[in-house]
Amino acid sequence: METRRLTITLKNPKKFDEVVNALKSKGFSVERPMKTLGIVSGSVTAESAAAHEALNQAIASVEGVRGVETEGVIRIAPPGSPVE
Repeated sequence: METRRLTITLKNPKKFDEVVNALKSKGFSVERPMKTLGIVSGSVTAESAAAHEALNQAIASVEGVRGVETEGVIRIAPPGSPVE
């Protein structure tokens, strides 16, 4: 199972709690709710890349969601290691 972090932007911050509850019902784990900004970050866990894509689509289809962004991961080799 793989966990991916997402940042979700809402259309209307006034409906924040309602939309966040709908996101949770789709399998989204809330980590940083930013109610004033209308943004919530968190994660989803799935078996495969295809399952993650299906979860992202389900989350994007929630009423009140403006956008879903998958957070990227950057890995840097330690100092002194050979560059690949």
